[in-house]
Amino acid sequence: MRRRDFIKTTAFTIPMISLFPADLSAMKRAKGKGTIEKRVLGKTGEMLSMIGFGGIVVRDATASQAAEAVKLAIGKGINYFDVAPSYGNAEVMLGPALEPFRKGVFLACKTQKRTRDEARAELEQSLKNLRTDHFDLYQFHALTTLKDVDLIHGPEVQWRHSWKPGKRVKYASLDFRLIQLRQLWP
Repeated sequence: MRRRDFIKTTAFTIPMISLFPADLSAMKRAKGKGTIEKRVLGKTGEMLSMIGFGGIVVRDATASQAAEAVKLAIGKGINYFDVAPSYGNAEVMLGPALEPFRKGVFLACKTQKRTRDEARAELEQSLKNLRTDHFDLYQFHALTTLKDVDLIHGPEVQWRHSWKPGKRVKYASLDFRLIQLRQLWP
């Protein structure tokens, strides 16, 4: 993919940047006594804890250890939880632990699959593992090569058209590893 094509293809991301305020002092914030500060996620209205819970920390934990870690995080005001199928059994451990709190948390998941069918299958398995009916955020994760970008925007996946917000996914995004995409600008 040429630089010009990449810029044209990813031009839709510019409006997404506008979700984030330039003046951080105007950002809506909330903090309870003894809890992590929450800030609004751009113009979405979602209030997320400044520190998130990385699901990888419950990989290989027992069910009771996972439940205790989630309960502690919730108690400290953490409401952003992130997990991925690549984190071993983290989804399976996090699902039951998070289930009693699901309505009050923002759950993010990601896929490294590069075809529509593989990504959808992984999405469905992750929903099942996490005992939930939707993700608040679902990401095409670790796009590191021009081939990845071509696949996501190509006819097989059609990211912009196939992954619109709906019942299963509230927000969808792309996760670029810019340092590895530097080849676009020699």
